[in-house]
Amino acid sequence: MEKYIKKGLATREKDGVGGYLYLTTSEIVFEGNKKNYNDVFLGLETIESIKLTGINFINIILKDGNEEKYRVMKRDNWKKLIETAVANNVKEFDESKNFFNNEDIKLYEKELTISHNLIKFKNIKDVTVNEDTLIIILNSNNQIKIKTTEAKKIFEFIKLQKDQNGTRVKTISFGEIYKKRLIFWTIVGIVITFLDRANNGFYNTGIFGVIGDMFFWGMIIGVPISLVSTFMHQDYKSFNRPIKVKCPYCHYEFKFANDFGEKPSSGTCINCEKKLFIKDHFVYKYTDEMEKYFLSFNQKKDKKHNNLDKYDELERLKELLDKDVITQEEFDKKKQELLK
Repeated sequence: MEKYIKKGLATREKDGVGGYLYLTTSEIVFEGNKKNYNDVFLGLETIESIKLTGINFINIILKDGNEEKYRVMKRDNWKKLIETAVANNVKEFDESKNFFNNEDIKLYEKELTISHNLIKFKNIKDVTVNEDTLIIILNSNNQIKIKTTEAKKIFEFIKLQKDQNGTRVKTISFGEIYKKRLIFWTIVGIVITFLDRANNGFYNTGIFGVIGDMFFWGMIIGVPISLVSTFMHQDYKSFNRPIKVKCPYCHYEFKFANDFGEKPSSGTCINCEKKLFIKDHFVYKYTDEMEKYFLSFNQKKDKKHNNLDKYDELERLKELLDKDVITQEEFDKKKQELLK
């Protein structure tokens, strides 16, 4: 690890593991004391903001919508040092550097970074893609060329975010699901206990004894039923976990049954009933313009959809061939199968 700016004892809120938190000039690192623990590494360019919550907790909010929360000592000092390090690490894009080749690129909701250089989408006038080269025209008319196998994906994302400013799809955590069920079934348990005591007499336990019994038996009933019902619904599996979607039309937040992931999908707002477009964990207003950039999800165009799927698969195989993951013979064989 490079020389650190600050080091201190910390407890990670997510798993309750204690260890050390380090702040360096390029990242935040959490090293857990637990044996075989996977340490946490957070690049400073991935940090959106720092908040102080609860008792001695510092909340690190990331640009991808995730959060990391740690209990530390002298948290005000941690917050100040992290914010200073972030400001020094991620700088506005130097427009004199008008060509990049295979650089480290990270995408966020309203910006991208190229090797710690920041480009906000609002400063981009236009973006085009030519095979594996992304061409970005800034408001200053300066041109940036980025050669990367992810050129098409980056182009699609910037185009959509600039045109629509999509809202992030949020995955509901296992804890959120379990907590709601626990509250419900515990209340059911309390009611059942109260009715049982009322039916058989409150004995001589007094009011506090009755209340104690109600909460004790309420938890005895609520905890196991909540766990069983959560696992029976397979909510712990990421592919079947509900997601929260905020409609870009009416801003109503509602749930979908599954996480759509990166595959383009369609949906309908349950409030305003308008059609939505979901891609890369973001939700957008559906427009016909999107047909130019993404696979069609109109079920009436199955033939066109299948052909696009074939060519998408060929592009993916070509990338694997270029990286020597598969041989030329394997590529040719698969190509013949797809184009039959």
